[in-house]
Amino acid sequence: MIQSGSHIDHSPEENLTGLSDAEVEVLLQKHGPNKPVRKRSTFFEYILSVATEPMFVLLLTACSIYFLLGENAEAITLLAALCFVAGIDVFQSFRSQKAIKALSAIIRKKALVIRNGENVHIHTDNIVPGDVLICAEGEVVPADAQIVQSNDFAVNESVLTGESAAVQKFTGDKILQGTLVVSGYCKAMVTATGKDTTLSGISELVSTTGKEKTPLQLKVGKFVRAMVIWGALAFLFVWSYYWWQSGNFLTGLLHGLTMAMSVLPEEIPVAFSTFMALGAYRLLQKGIIARSPRVVETLGA
Repeated sequence: MIQSGSHIDHSPEENLTGLSDAEVEVLLQKHGPNKPVRKRSTFFEYILSVATEPMFVLLLTACSIYFLLGENAEAITLLAALCFVAGIDVFQSFRSQKAIKALSAIIRKKALVIRNGENVHIHTDNIVPGDVLICAEGEVVPADAQIVQSNDFAVNESVLTGESAAVQKFTGDKILQGTLVVSGYCKAMVTATGKDTTLSGISELVSTTGKEKTPLQLKVGKFVRAMVIWGALAFLFVWSYYWWQSGNFLTGLLHGLTMAMSVLPEEIPVAFSTFMALGAYRLLQKGIIARSPRVVETLGA
């Protein structure tokens, strides 16, 4: 590990004296702090994502019909189940976000740079383009940079590429934020910080990409839509028939709603969400964070 103030030989032509305090101030104002811009979901966004799920809509429809039929006990029971299903998703999402935030706090927040001709430790947020980084074995590269001097230097780029094998780097090569130094050390000129780094670009791409539904979600959604269509057809048929038979609009309506309720499988969403939540909880006990209970069904063969 290279300590602050230790002497590192470099050739005069490299002139690696680093930036001055005045230059750092100007660059920091121009480029901003060296930290990614993370978009965090609000409580309303969590609720909205749950409320647009077909299963949630199914339960809400069934609950409304029970209230219309005057079966308040059934309606209240279903309403409690509705809150339970929504609560599981929201709670799991908030808990996983909190855990991820706690993990990110563990990441090293100091970096060794050359400034005013001296080696100094600074907070990674204060790194700016033009800074000269000194990266040693076991450290995470805090910003995108280009190597100007190296000694048996290699990094693990699995965070970006998924490839676990170490990659040897030489003078002139680029090193990217988030990669892990596995051997040697180097001095590198910072080329990008904050939202301009490759890692931040990937994070932004992932966050703006639509979330793909799981196979079971697609099947359940298709099933729910089919049941709603059949329920609506049954409702219209029974309503029309009893209205024509009795001549009473309200009687036909009540019979139609009763038929619709017999078609809607309101127990399925509750059971589905419960089992997914139990799976996510078991994963959490093993130290695995599931950001959403629904990902559980995609695990394994």
